[in-house]
Amino acid sequence: MTKRSGSKPPVAIHQCLVEQYAIRPRGLPFTGHGLLFSGGEEVGPVPRLALARERSGHVLLLFCDARWNSLGASGSYRTLRDAKRLAERFYPGISRAWIPTRYTKSQARRYIERTGANQRCAVCRKPWFDVEQIVEIKRRKLVICGGCIRELYALVSDPGATPRGDVR
Repeated sequence: MTKRSGSKPPVAIHQCLVEQYAIRPRGLPFTGHGLLFSGGEEVGPVPRLALARERSGHVLLLFCDARWNSLGASGSYRTLRDAKRLAERFYPGISRAWIPTRYTKSQARRYIERTGANQRCAVCRKPWFDVEQIVEIKRRKLVICGGCIRELYALVSDPGATPRGDVR
């Protein structure tokens, strides 16, 4: 497979470090009908795939459009090999198309900070990559980490607790 200019994915997709990618060669069959859904709709054949590492170390298989927008994801796989096996089920022969990105974790952090995808907890202000879990409430435009959620829950579930100005 020849690499076309401008075809390399961004450093991070879904705030995960992109480690490998594949551009689906023309004529490569798609056998994944009925296997991947996003928002109640089936995600059909896509032109690009990415293998991205979550902060936990697990791997996501991302199904992307021509501009590397994720249309769906499958994961959390322990290894790249496990994720590639699923990709092979969807696209027999895709194994020959994988290309390593050679991106680093520090490049991913800088990219996420620069592009504004740097979610921070609204309470403790820690960035997403420094917390165990982060939750986004889109209607309220609120992002909060798991640690702060646990602390807030402990405060509101204790009938004897008195409200303070500072949770921490």
